[in-house]
Amino acid sequence: MLNAFLFSFNAIMPMILLMTLGYYLRSKGFFSASVLKEMNHFAFYYCIPSLMFTNVYVLDGLQDIPIKLMAFVLISLVLLTLSGLFIALYSTNKSSQRGVLVQMSFRSNYAIVGAAMAASLGGTAGEAISATLQAPSILYFNIVAVLFLTIFSEDNARKINIPNICRSIITNPLILAQIFAIACLAIRCILPLNTAGKPIFTIANNVPWFFSFIKSLAKISSPFVFVLLGAQVRFSSVKNMKKLLTLGNLLRLILAPFLGFISYYLATHFNFLTASPAIVSALLALYGSPSPAVAAVMAEEMNCDGELARQCVIWSTVFSMLTLMLWAIFFRMINWL
Repeated sequence: MLNAFLFSFNAIMPMILLMTLGYYLRSKGFFSASVLKEMNHFAFYYCIPSLMFTNVYVLDGLQDIPIKLMAFVLISLVLLTLSGLFIALYSTNKSSQRGVLVQMSFRSNYAIVGAAMAASLGGTAGEAISATLQAPSILYFNIVAVLFLTIFSEDNARKINIPNICRSIITNPLILAQIFAIACLAIRCILPLNTAGKPIFTIANNVPWFFSFIKSLAKISSPFVFVLLGAQVRFSSVKNMKKLLTLGNLLRLILAPFLGFISYYLATHFNFLTASPAIVSALLALYGSPSPAVAAVMAEEMNCDGELARQCVIWSTVFSMLTLMLWAIFFRMINWL
């Protein structure tokens, strides 16, 4: 129990401190509204896409993705999305808030927290499983988030317009970064090998200065976005959205893991998947981690309720220290971890 708590505390507390720093700096007048807006654009168009690219590119190849597990994850994420859509439609009449709630139902901080959490709970095997699921899950997160944030956007030009929705998806920098990374993996698989058994060309080995540039942007992405997130928070608005904040946190931290692991149990019961601590640790990271800061950035950029999205990220991050510990304890008790 203590180990589970220490893991949750050590994984989540740095994010809380970064957000606290951002909030403190804004309260001291360090950030103006115009500066925050430009920083938001910089994070969305440069830093976060670099992180998305490197998360996929560092995989050894497309062959590392277990097809059955990948299919299961995508199906389970569709289930979470549909449940979130149903709840959002009946919880609020404000379109921009519905987009945020739907995103809370399926989108977790898997890109940042996932590998560390899976490694802590499932060891090397858990970390390996987590890495193989990065590409399909994060690609799903971004495509589906763009879809629903566009549909529920306050921008009337975006409303239920199929060409506009498709254009928003294919021009989204996060999605483009992942598609480019997957293309790099595919090309790497067909290239001839050198005497050391490695592809004759990779960006990391043959253009190291450019890869270092991308990695540098990726490394600053997470701390930069959390500071930016904290700087844009207005705690005075919490009292006006208690119901939606509670609902969003329940969707992200309770309902998503519950439905995800019910699906996993059924998949193992019918021998579609095998039960293993490595898979459970990766799935707990996928279903149970808090909402990512990029969810708030995207909501703001796509004219949805950015304040609600920011509050959801903050409070899901805080409460996840408790819920992750409780989920980990539960799975240890039933010998899944």
